[in-house]
Amino acid sequence: MTAWVIARNTFGEAIRKKILNVFLILALGSVLISLTFTFLEFRQQVVILKSFGLGMVQFWGLFIAIIMGISLIPADIEQRTIYTILSKPVKRYEYVLGRFLGGAITLAVNVALMGAAFLLVFLLKVNTRALESLASLDFGPFWTSWVWSGEVPGLIGGIAMVYMKLLLLLAVAVCFSTFATVTVNFFLSSAVFIAGSISSVTEAMSKSPNTPIVLRWLYAAVHYVVPNFGNYDVQNPIIHPEVPAADLSLYMWKAVFYGLAYTIILLVVGVLVFERKEV
Repeated sequence: MTAWVIARNTFGEAIRKKILNVFLILALGSVLISLTFTFLEFRQQVVILKSFGLGMVQFWGLFIAIIMGISLIPADIEQRTIYTILSKPVKRYEYVLGRFLGGAITLAVNVALMGAAFLLVFLLKVNTRALESLASLDFGPFWTSWVWSGEVPGLIGGIAMVYMKLLLLLAVAVCFSTFATVTVNFFLSSAVFIAGSISSVTEAMSKSPNTPIVLRWLYAAVHYVVPNFGNYDVQNPIIHPEVPAADLSLYMWKAVFYGLAYTIILLVVGVLVFERKEV
């Protein structure tokens, strides 16, 4: 219950931060820009719209996740509000968990808004003919020609994968924030994200016979210790549903459970570090 109260306060603080609102506005504007690719064939426009839309949700979501995550705990320490919070009947693990949950809720709201804008733009694009009839105030053809694209569930799944990737990054940032300053945390979290995004490369290098044995161990350590953010890059089968692919739903569920398990591990590490931290 205490963690939930802290989570609600964290959410309230986050939505009042102008920088996060700026990122959200930029993201919504970026999604709308995708409507300008009218010089291409219709099918190409739809493909680019899906690719660009999912890319923008992830791009701006990364800024929101990392900027918010690296400051959740250090901000309280710098402003000395941490002493007031911990002087109450609040356990340290409840504080860390509450901060993370508040950040996760804030991230979910932002991704949901960006995703909803993207889906709306997508539906408007695939229903261009229906909108043309609506412009001429001919409502009959509008209702008969409007289609709910069968690709929408896949796009929702893609947005969910983006959120899981950002949630994992938020957990990394919160874990580091229990012992690192904002600046150091920014570079640490960014480095972990980059390393985790090229997990296929580190795996290949760890198994390559041409790689020196010491570097092979190093690449293997990076591959197995750093969270695999590449698990959530499922854009290709979503953008090109006509291409046969393996069971995407099963893969997504595995990625979700992997992310949740890794998030729990990171939070446990963060709590253990914070329990021993002098504040």
